[in-house]
Amino acid sequence: AKNLKVSKISRLKESKKVSVILGFDCGIIQLWILNLNQVTASCIQFKGHQQEICAIGQGKEEDIFVSGCQKGDIVKWNILKKKGSFRITFAHKSEIVSIKLIEFFQNKKSAILSCGKDILVKFWDLKSGKCLRTFGFTFQSISSLDFHNKSRTLLISNENRKVPIFCISQHLDLYKIGEIWRVSTSRKQFLKIYKLTPVVFLFDKKG
Repeated sequence: AKNLKVSKISRLKESKKVSVILGFDCGIIQLWILNLNQVTASCIQFKGHQQEICAIGQGKEEDIFVSGCQKGDIVKWNILKKKGSFRITFAHKSEIVSIKLIEFFQNKKSAILSCGKDILVKFWDLKSGKCLRTFGFTFQSISSLDFHNKSRTLLISNENRKVPIFCISQHLDLYKIGEIWRVSTSRKQFLKIYKLTPVVFLFDKKG
């Protein structure tokens, strides 16, 4: 595989295991479970995309993750059943840039947050796959986004030196509340909000 996407490394405290989800350019996804006590590893393979895996998201529910591909499709996966729950065909008009599983404010359940190269940010119902809200922006590109559940804060990294900060209401209305300056002039940046503080990290993407 040319482009190996390592999107999530999570340690499960109860079972002392590490799970790693890998997405490949051929569309295959592998979930590796490493047992730290027994020094063993097992792999579950998921097939559902025909194009390169561009983004993978996992939330609090460790038996579920979502993936987005170069075509713009989104698939929700059930780890216990080892298969997909549903597919959202052409969720975006082009490549998925970022995908997250976030806490949905109204019922404390999870929703899917995605953005694509079509410069659209969308919220999806995790159970049905129905699109809840779509937001368009005047940016030339979006390189990354992240969401902080507790403060309902959305940050979007784009081609500008200023990173806008938005607040999402319980009814999924979007309000700009500020912006931060990034030092680097690179347009390819990965944005990450540290969940506890929160603190924002911006990383340059190489290549």
